[in-house]
Amino acid sequence: MRHPGPNVLAWVFLIVVVAVIAAAVVLLVRAATGQSPWHQSPWHHHPHQPPFDPALGELRTRYARGEIDRDEYFRRAADLGAVMPPAAPAAPAAPPTSPGSGLPDPAATPH
Repeated sequence: MRHPGPNVLAWVFLIVVVAVIAAAVVLLVRAATGQSPWHQSPWHHHPHQPPFDPALGELRTRYARGEIDRDEYFRRAADLGAVMPPAAPAAPAAPPTSPGSGLPDPAATPH
């Protein structure tokens, strides 16, 4: 009886072995270029996230501890090149009140 040649299982095994070798090569190349998710540094960033800056991180920590106030935080962050959020709108000024009554002064109200 003549053997018909390699059977289907041999071809499947060959394809699996080639796929495993290809995956290993891809993972090695990604690890060598720093693109592997297992080798990300704190400075690695995605396009939608700003890069990590250790100086700004220390500034945030000092602000969170209460070592510096808000104005100092924003001034130093701007000096370090941080993208600052838009300023909050100023609260409207309270109308002048009559002395002792706590009610608006009718003389100070424009007509």
